[in-house]
Amino acid sequence: MPRLRYEVAVTLIGCGTLLALAPPLSDYLAMRQIASIIVEREDFNRVSMGIEPMSDTYRVGLWSLAAAMIGIAVAGSLAGSKSPWHELDADEASDPSSLPTPSGA
Repeated sequence: MPRLRYEVAVTLIGCGTLLALAPPLSDYLAMRQIASIIVEREDFNRVSMGIEPMSDTYRVGLWSLAAAMIGIAVAGSLAGSKSPWHELDADEASDPSSLPTPSGA
């Protein structure tokens, strides 16, 4: 996997987070809209707050896509990066003066 640029990784994480937050945010906004209509209009005798939430399949799909986007961003950011424990290059290994010395020496 090629290493992702910083901007692409941040965009994937941001969009993935927004996708994961879409179902609860949608439910909240729908309830808030109904509540604001009830408060503004006084000609209601009865009001049903029974709104259709997103289907479970749609929720799972959004969360799966969000997790995949965030996972790709993290994996792509880490791909090709050197670990702090990487081995010395061949040139460094052949030159003993380039090796660290103990602090007391």
